[in-house]
Amino acid sequence: MEKKTVTVLLFALLLMLSCSSSGKKKQEDDRSHLKTAKEPKGVVFLNPVDSLRLREVYQYSESLNLSDSLLSSVISHVALHFRGIPYVANTLEQEGEEKMVINLREFDCTTFVENVLAIANCIKEDNMHFECFLNRLTEIRYRKGIIDQYPSRLHYFSEWLGDNNAKGLLKIVSNVNQGLKA
Repeated sequence: MEKKTVTVLLFALLLMLSCSSSGKKKQEDDRSHLKTAKEPKGVVFLNPVDSLRLREVYQYSESLNLSDSLLSSVISHVALHFRGIPYVANTLEQEGEEKMVINLREFDCTTFVENVLAIANCIKEDNMHFECFLNRLTEIRYRKGIIDQYPSRLHYFSEWLGDNNAKGLLKIVSNVNQGLKA
């Protein structure tokens, strides 16, 4: 698989959009609607609405023929597609062992960026299947792309950036390196 590079500026924009336009936070934290499905890489928490949302964004991308667009354009379209999704903190926190949580119904700042990037990469690969999304999301969210207990998840955005830069999934661009003033 050819690795795609994306500038941090686009991520910063997505992060700002997801955090600033988040609206009201969900007051209760009811996860009783989640069901567990066994996957080769471990336990996945998935709500049926999430697979419908994923199918919807894939159909949207096909209607615009986004797989032929630049990755930055695909990312923008996918991000805008999720406009209005509520901001909710701690959407990945679950009891017990570390599990892959897929939640396209609510995001925090980082999960918004992770999901958008995972979906955009599948669209660019013209591989719009759940397995592609699951694999890309795992690769993006976990150290070296491996789920191995709670510490394997990239909890801090600075770690997230460094790990994904090392994996070639993004390229950190600094205005200092470009000779530009802040």
